[in-house]
Amino acid sequence: MIFAISFINYKNIFLPIILSVVIHLFPNILIKLYNNQQNTQMIKELLVVNTNIILYLTSYAPLKDALKLAANSIKDKRIKKHFLKFVYEYEVTKFNIKKAANNLIKRFESKELEMFLGILIQSEDEGSIIENLERFNTILDLSYFKYLNSQANKRLLFVVIGSVLMLSNIIVICMYPIIIQVFNSLQQMFS
Repeated sequence: MIFAISFINYKNIFLPIILSVVIHLFPNILIKLYNNQQNTQMIKELLVVNTNIILYLTSYAPLKDALKLAANSIKDKRIKKHFLKFVYEYEVTKFNIKKAANNLIKRFESKELEMFLGILIQSEDEGSIIENLERFNTILDLSYFKYLNSQANKRLLFVVIGSVLMLSNIIVICMYPIIIQVFNSLQQMFS
């Protein structure tokens, strides 16, 4: 539809194709960027939640209280809202963590969240929740450091590209009078 309207307006084939592709891909790009930002925020929040749950469980608090108290330390409003809903569903379903976890996984596309909830489900059956959460904490640390490393690499790439562009501009500005002088001299020699 966008292609047809822009083709009628511009009477050119290239501009409608470009507009159609850009308008078609733009929402997908925005959604992907939002999901990446949300996953990064999820890793940060899970680090805090996981550490708090470990601390509460080592002080012999029940899991439901540890989840409630850990949910209060979440700063992101959307994640906090859905995590509190997860804790509420956990209590309402008579401490069936699988049902509550399935609803939370539907809200976020995060591998780390799936691993976290998988550890909670597995630990409910096996009973070694503190050790599993401590191992998961190291995985979260690695994921977060990978993210920080990729961000640093992106910033470095922008700095290098900016430096190359600035140096090429400086070279062009410095060489322009010399090149003009050489062309004028060559023109005078061959005329």
